[in-house]
Amino acid sequence: MASIIDILGWRNISTAVQKVETGIPNRLPPEFMSLTEDVLGDKTTYVTFYGQRQTARRAEYGAQSRARTLKQIGEQSVNLLHFAEHIKIRQELFMRLRNPNDLMAQQLAQQEIARHGADFRTLFDNTRVAAIAFMLTTGYVYFDANGNILPTSSGASLTIDYGIGANNRNQLNGLISGSWATTATNIIQDIENVRVQMRRNTGRTLKNIYYGKNVANYLFKNDTLKAYWQFNSKQLEAFNANPTRVPNNFNECNWVYLGDMFYEDANGAVQPIIGDDAVIFAPEIDRNVYTLYQGSITAPKYGLPTVAENLMGAVNGYEIVYGLGGYAVPEVDPVGIKEVYFDTFLPTWKSPLDLFIADVTP
Repeated sequence: MASIIDILGWRNISTAVQKVETGIPNRLPPEFMSLTEDVLGDKTTYVTFYGQRQTARRAEYGAQSRARTLKQIGEQSVNLLHFAEHIKIRQELFMRLRNPNDLMAQQLAQQEIARHGADFRTLFDNTRVAAIAFMLTTGYVYFDANGNILPTSSGASLTIDYGIGANNRNQLNGLISGSWATTATNIIQDIENVRVQMRRNTGRTLKNIYYGKNVANYLFKNDTLKAYWQFNSKQLEAFNANPTRVPNNFNECNWVYLGDMFYEDANGAVQPIIGDDAVIFAPEIDRNVYTLYQGSITAPKYGLPTVAENLMGAVNGYEIVYGLGGYAVPEVDPVGIKEVYFDTFLPTWKSPLDLFIADVTP
């Protein structure tokens, strides 16, 4: 039979909080969640650099080599986001936990603690998904004074700005030649314009295109794409079967539909995460362009305090926890238990010049 110390330790609580899928639709590629890096505390620094795209200089055979200065690298320091919430365990549940002679009562109490962990896992996973998605679709993540994610800058007291410049927004400084809702717009050429500009900006290749709910219909009805469909009949068949989704590998890109992604704000209103006419152009996701940094906090190993013989004994009662986790601590006035859940992270797009956030219906 588990003791109350075992039940309330951070390992047990954290195991419960790490088992449930997210509660809001998550259409993001798995790399946005899997490309993680653990950092101590809530601050980190990463290196920024541009690839070498110049050519070597000719020298006379047998002559002295020419001196070259390598491109400078930079450093970018960031502060991670921290989230922490708690609930109080009611007296009935506390008494069940304190009853080691009643196996069924203790099992019921453990099941309820697991449910708390599942609920909080959903809550915190929703936060990660929403933050990553807003980074991708807007280049910003906004928070109000109470720590809630906001869909726009209205009411924001904290803004995470990913540095996406004006040339990489809206009509992308003319790369989007006209409204995609107009059937005569040369969409294939617009995509090629972005592909070439991304190469010029950073040397990376356009790979992923994320889009809102109206975009597939614009491609389906576009006059300039009719010639393309003649030579790509299988993609046209897929398009005819579901005109709301762009066939994958259309124009040699992965098309990722985000049109049904949303979250519920603090007032209970459903907020879309991407605009209906939004198209985001991006390279392949790897650590050179993106990392999900996970910070750390110190959490008690055991739910109840213990008396240590010395300083190191006291220190050994705690453990560094990275990312998402939880623990429980006792309270005495009134008697009860407080469950604490936490997460420290920051999605980071490291290369703003190769993220293009377009509105294709100017």
